[in-house]
Amino acid sequence: DLERSAVGLDKYLVEWRRHSLETAEREIAWLEEMIKSERKN
Repeated sequence: DLERSAVGLDKYLVEWRRHSLETAEREIAWLEEMIKSERKN
């Protein structure tokens, strides 16, 4: 039972890390677009 719980937790952590990485990538892309826009003006 403890082993299954650890596997589930690992899967949750992997998904959480993936989600966090995707969020950070979107924020970086947004910031890069804002910087580009500011430089044009």
